[in-house]
Amino acid sequence: YAYDWSEDGDFNDAGEDVNTYTWYDDGVHAIVVQVSDGDGGVVTDTTVVTVTNVAPVVDAGSDRVVDEGEVVGFSGTFTDPGTDDTHTVEWEFGDGGSASGSLTPSHTYAEPGIYTVVLTVTDDDGGVGSDTQVVTVTNVAPVVDAGGPYSGAAGEVITLTASGSDPGGGVITYTWDLDDDGQFDDGSGSTVTYTWQVAGTYTVTVRAEDAQGLTSTDAASVDVGAAGVDHIVISPSAATILEGGGQAYSAEAFDAYDNSLGDVTNDTTFTIESGADGGCAGNVCTATADGVWTVTGTYIGLTDTAVLTVTNVAPTILEITDTGPAAEGSPITLTVSADDPGSDTLTYAFDWDNDGDFNDPDDVPPYAQTSSQASHAWPDDGMYTVRVRVYDDDTYTEATHQVSVLNAPPVADAGGPYTVAAGDTVTLTAAASHDPGSADTLTYTWDLDNDGLFGDAVGVTAPFSRTATGVYTVTVRVTDDDASSATDTARVTVTPAALSYIVLSPSEVGITAGEAQTYTVEAFDGLDNPIGDVSTSTTFEISSLAGGTWSQNVYTSQKAGVWTVTATYGTVVDTAVLTVTPGITHHVVIEPVHTSVFAGDPVTYTLWTADRFENLIADVSADAVFTVGGGAGGGWVGNVYHSEVVGRWIVTGTYQTWSAQGTLDVLERYPYRVYLPLIARDR
Repeated sequence: YAYDWSEDGDFNDAGEDVNTYTWYDDGVHAIVVQVSDGDGGVVTDTTVVTVTNVAPVVDAGSDRVVDEGEVVGFSGTFTDPGTDDTHTVEWEFGDGGSASGSLTPSHTYAEPGIYTVVLTVTDDDGGVGSDTQVVTVTNVAPVVDAGGPYSGAAGEVITLTASGSDPGGGVITYTWDLDDDGQFDDGSGSTVTYTWQVAGTYTVTVRAEDAQGLTSTDAASVDVGAAGVDHIVISPSAATILEGGGQAYSAEAFDAYDNSLGDVTNDTTFTIESGADGGCAGNVCTATADGVWTVTGTYIGLTDTAVLTVTNVAPTILEITDTGPAAEGSPITLTVSADDPGSDTLTYAFDWDNDGDFNDPDDVPPYAQTSSQASHAWPDDGMYTVRVRVYDDDTYTEATHQVSVLNAPPVADAGGPYTVAAGDTVTLTAAASHDPGSADTLTYTWDLDNDGLFGDAVGVTAPFSRTATGVYTVTVRVTDDDASSATDTARVTVTPAALSYIVLSPSEVGITAGEAQTYTVEAFDGLDNPIGDVSTSTTFEISSLAGGTWSQNVYTSQKAGVWTVTATYGTVVDTAVLTVTPGITHHVVIEPVHTSVFAGDPVTYTLWTADRFENLIADVSADAVFTVGGGAGGGWVGNVYHSEVVGRWIVTGTYQTWSAQGTLDVLERYPYRVYLPLIARDR
């Protein structure tokens, strides 16, 4: 007997008449048996075996108890008779979590409770096997840390910060026992603040509680140092000194409970308000301004104040000087040197006429100026007494001073400068002259012809007239009643009178055609005084036959000839003669340009040289060559052509390199001529 169990066509799977075989996967299988006798006879037969699928058998593991937050490792197993099957593995952990692909996953439970874990194994034929495991998750108390150790000063706000965690990751609440009474009722939250008034070492405890009510506590120490300086007191609290004097102060430090911390004068900074115009050196404060001032002591940021009353001291006049002697009418400056023990702003008053009231118009009244200098001019010479007062903020000191005033000559002013037209009269005035001594009487004499002699006119004014233009110098001499005198000069400009005539220049000139000629026009008054060049305001004209162009006062010529140039300024006219000669040869001109004759008659031609403006220069016929078009016949004798053949012919005249042409009509001659009268009628 031979069997083919594996369906591979080979009968080598067994050799007995009774055999067994195990299939490891479901399906329909064919078994073929071959029977052979010893004589070579062979027969085969086939039967069909159907193998059904068997689901896997699963073991999820034993039930267990774990802590929240603990990493739980699972280990599942399964068996399947069909060892050829492939399988998928799925875990459900009971809290919404899952895993796949592994029989040994791990999982962490965040909250306590009882969870059913399901392990499901599925083979590739859809056979499913599952098993469960019960996991009991127990609650674990949170972990808390009170922080610290902490430190601070009495009376300060100290911040305490706790930290904690729950193995399951749940919410933690914090409560505090800050007064060490065993009650957690002094604060809540992970951070709290507390103020201790008494120095010492304190224990604070924080309690952490999870959502299930389990709690943990932790304690920390707080080292509260002695309270710092709370305030200081400076002494004396009130004092009185003279301005410029000084006052010594002391300072003592206290805590918030008014306990003395000792003398801190050497470490205290003393200041006095700025209006006192003083200062403090160490613990001694001075003031130069009278009044009631505040003194401030500052120690490590703490301050206290005291009142210092400063009384006034009158100023002292040390010296009065002046810039004299000076002439009457000239200012004399007085300078006052004064001193004041305080820092008062000093003001100065001056009574120039020494009447004691400081109210005259020229006086500097009390408190009117802060400058120690003032100036005054006296109207006459002599010795004068000036009364001076120096004021501080509250009172004044008075003194007198003598000044010497000298006589001064007058100041002459001839006025001007003056301007007058030729032939007219201008009035000269020396009214601006003056005398520093306002009481003096002034007299005036004039030198009008600049000969150094005064007497051409007398008085504060004088008339002046000239017919010729120009700049003239006049001098006035002013004399006061003390025989002092002064002179001053003025300039009188005599300008031309009204326009009378003009002069066009050049009056006669010659130029070549194409050249430009510039003209100028000068105006004069009736006294032959020149008014000036008026070329730019003058209208220029030339005969239209002359051609050419004007550019303001510049004429560019064109036609040869003798031309009249006309200049018009306002209503005044002048003329000039301009001779324009031809320019250089530009071409030649033949005459006549067109004519006609009867056959056999002669024609005389003239050839002229001409410039570019068609101005004829010279008759060059004698030196020219004349020709006529071929076929015309006839002949030339010099510039005379004797015609022959009837027709229109071109006549050419050539001179050097230039040539010109004309046309000649030769007419047939008839035996008779008829002359008809020409009658003109007025239409």
